[in-house]
Amino acid sequence: MPGTIAGLAPEAAIARVLAAVLVFLGRVSGEDGGFDVGLRRPQESWADAGVPGPLEPLVPFAVPELADDDTLAGLADGVARRLADLARRHAPLRGLALREPRLSGRWTGAYPVVIDLSAHDGSGPAPVPDGTRLVVRLGGNGEPVRAVEFASSEPSSGAWVRELATRFGSLLADAGERPEEPAHRLRLLTADERRRVLDTWNDTAADYPRDRCVHQLVDDVARRRPDAPAVLAGTTELTYGELRRRSTRLAARLARQGAGPGTLVGVYLHRTADLLTGLLAVLRTGAAYVPLDPLYPRERIRYMTEDSQAVLVLTESALAPDLAGDCPAPLLLLDTPDSAPDQDATAAAAPAPDRASADAPAYVIYTSGSTGRPKGVRVGHRALTNLLCAMARTTGFTGTDTLLAVTTACFDIAALELFLPLVTGGRVRVAPAEAAADGFALRELVERTAPTVMQATPVTWRMLIGAGWPGSPGLTVLCGGEALPADLADALVTRARRVWNVYGPTETTIWSSADGVTAGQPVTIGRPLANTRMYVLDRHLAPVPPGTPGELYIGGDGVADGYHRRPELTAERFLDDPFRPGRVYRTGDLVRHLPDGRLEYLRRADGQVKLNGFRIETGEIEAVLRDDPRIGDAAVVVHRDADGGGSLVAYVVPAAGHDCPPAAELRTRAAARLPAYMLPGAVVPLPRLPRTPNGKLDRRALPAPGAGPVAVPAGALPEGGPEERIAAVWQDVLGVPSVPVDVNFFEAGGDSLRLTRVVARIRADLGHEVSRLDMLRYPTVRALARHLADGAGGAGDAVPAVPRARADGRGRALLAQRRRRAGTDR
Repeated sequence: MPGTIAGLAPEAAIARVLAAVLVFLGRVSGEDGGFDVGLRRPQESWADAGVPGPLEPLVPFAVPELADDDTLAGLADGVARRLADLARRHAPLRGLALREPRLSGRWTGAYPVVIDLSAHDGSGPAPVPDGTRLVVRLGGNGEPVRAVEFASSEPSSGAWVRELATRFGSLLADAGERPEEPAHRLRLLTADERRRVLDTWNDTAADYPRDRCVHQLVDDVARRRPDAPAVLAGTTELTYGELRRRSTRLAARLARQGAGPGTLVGVYLHRTADLLTGLLAVLRTGAAYVPLDPLYPRERIRYMTEDSQAVLVLTESALAPDLAGDCPAPLLLLDTPDSAPDQDATAAAAPAPDRASADAPAYVIYTSGSTGRPKGVRVGHRALTNLLCAMARTTGFTGTDTLLAVTTACFDIAALELFLPLVTGGRVRVAPAEAAADGFALRELVERTAPTVMQATPVTWRMLIGAGWPGSPGLTVLCGGEALPADLADALVTRARRVWNVYGPTETTIWSSADGVTAGQPVTIGRPLANTRMYVLDRHLAPVPPGTPGELYIGGDGVADGYHRRPELTAERFLDDPFRPGRVYRTGDLVRHLPDGRLEYLRRADGQVKLNGFRIETGEIEAVLRDDPRIGDAAVVVHRDADGGGSLVAYVVPAAGHDCPPAAELRTRAAARLPAYMLPGAVVPLPRLPRTPNGKLDRRALPAPGAGPVAVPAGALPEGGPEERIAAVWQDVLGVPSVPVDVNFFEAGGDSLRLTRVVARIRADLGHEVSRLDMLRYPTVRALARHLADGAGGAGDAVPAVPRARADGRGRALLAQRRRRAGTDR
């Protein structure tokens, strides 16, 4: 023991060492305190105090949350007071729950970590309790603390326990050398470890054309290979030369209407070859594009256009009526005679000069915002160029490759799908919206066109596999947007040539790290891409040891410029790099370093969730729900099912004097402001939201959506063979005990992934070749049963189709959800 502790009285020494242990546990847990450990006190301490001992051998003892100026000595004084108070207390059975509310409710009697202060009486140390992974043993009552022992009941934890003991010894020695140093600054890393986590594992410098923009790199290819195919979309094929001519002419039109450096242009287009023409044309003017999804609610489109202050919205004749009267910016129709990209423009003004700069923004993309409104992320040209060059180098993408693009431009990963092939001389095939939304159609497209690269989120890959995709031996798979489950990783590895798990927030330009996936091996988010730095830090911005959880901060050339017109939020999330010149983005993701430098994703540190690849701030959904005067409070969580899927569940508390509105009505109101992927799949009324003892929402105590009578709307149950067989499939896929025959599939908790499963099951079990569109046209058990019966008799048009629900967002939202399923609003 350090001299500063050895010279203390026994009780003071125990308090000082116990304080050091608590500080150490808080820091290596990644939570920096605020949780309980189990404390075993010597039995004679209660006898000496003249009170009965505790009813349980372990009592909860809080690991303190460290303030910036807390020293070990100051913390030890507090620990000593708590030990003295504990020794004076006794807890009769009736008062135990009142004195220690943490022992009531869901308490199981097990602590992950136990600190044992019991005396060594010759019988040996107390056994490790069931459910406890780590025991830290200190000297007994009245004895000097000569050693601290770390022990575990898990035989495989020997190396980990020894590492903990060594690291604790370093912290204790540092505390002896620097007794006045704040506890959060006491050293956990050796000098070599610090160099490794900050420098060695971030040695990613690589050359790339840092002063060139994407469209300029595409122009380079067009000059070298003007007749090479560049864009494939349906029956349209554009060569590099044609793409350059079209985008140049459209850029001139945009420039004459005010597009240029320092401006933003909304892009509201279908998934055709014209989408590439439009995006490149906007970039060529020096403006940045703002992608707008035609399937977003009109209020959201209007807000994004107003907030971005777009000078123009580039659209097409078929979509222009959707914007009439609601768009605050002038419209430019790409396909009108005077602006069609393939017209003979000899009579028009000379093409506008390329005014783009690598220092300027390339796009502003809107993501979910916790305040109830989406926020725009401003990404620069240099960041985008670096990302494309880094991904080409990492995945080996070359001019011989074809990438199948399944993501709409409203999600930032679409920029990789659309531009990576073009800057490398390859080909991009733009999947139709219908194919991207339908697992069976997507399977057919993949098998017919044989792309060499495809990027999608885990749910799209599940959808494709669920549609019977046997695999493509020549396909390189990119999977990202949310955590890649091990079972899906193994399924993809057996079906593809190579599988990459990619990770990154929108604020650091699409992807920041990647790792090749190997069957049977743990899935990680890998190592940083070229010119990217990834730090794992505690809340004081100090690096944590390998294996210790911490928040991920990302620096390097991919860091975005910030949030559009949100300086306060930009200052909160984009910080100065604490270790070198530059900036870092605070991701809110908890990760840890593995011994080889790869990063393992653990969970979010806030209320943000990932669902089907979409980044969702649950606070935005909750704010929209609370805007209804009949709702007093609301909470939204993701409910995961056994098959790896998930759905949003809203828990609502009616306002005083009101009943809870019907779920369909709540979704109708929410659908006016929220995109389809943010609409709750189930609404569960509660008399109150559960709270922790400190008053915070206890999300773990929220009931599962199937636990109450509101899980499935009431209604008539199936009658007869066809209805019963269809209902049985629905029940199995949805995980519900019954399905009324007139309840919409999406009202019963269905979503796009479950729809694919239902279609596959009906084909296999009932022998009917139903399609996704059949499910959309006939979304109830009764309607689908009649349709199948009439279709078998040749009278498929005799029964009117059940209209899809539009206002509540579930039926109407399916196409929007599936069109974006491969992408992510991250």
